Amino acid sequence: MIHGAFHDEDEYVFSPALAADSLLSTPTDISFFGHTHIQGGFALRGDDIHVLHLTPAGNNSFSIFQSESGTKYMLNPGSIGQPRDGDPRAGFAIADIESRSVEFWRVGYDIETVQRRMRAAKLPEPLVLRLSFGR
Repeated sequence: MIHGAFHDEDEYVFSPALAADSLLSTPTDISFFGHTHIQGGFALRGDDIHVLHLTPAGNNSFSIFQSESGTKYMLNPGSIGQPRDGDPRAGFAIADIESRSVEFWRVGYDIETVQRRMRAAKLPEPLVLRLSFGR
């Protein structure tokens, strides 16, 4: 598990080009990262790096991803409370490393109550408002 990129926890990994160094450097086949708050990931097989769109589609609560041998992955489970992909539902993942499967979940939660608590804690208003829009 890493926060941002493998060699720099503060680096945002948004594209295959930015994921390349981490995919080549990480000692494991599957790495989990965050920082961008965007559910999804990247895969490296041979010299090919591609984007993985793993967010559950439509009203579905989860999608299942099955990794393949001989491929390295950087997977982002999403964010509970601060998603950045336009879906305000909480995003998370449940990994079963032995079976090489990962469930990517999105679930609703009481955003208004959280916003009231954020305002009471005097958090910046842009952070409070972004919960409603998932941005």
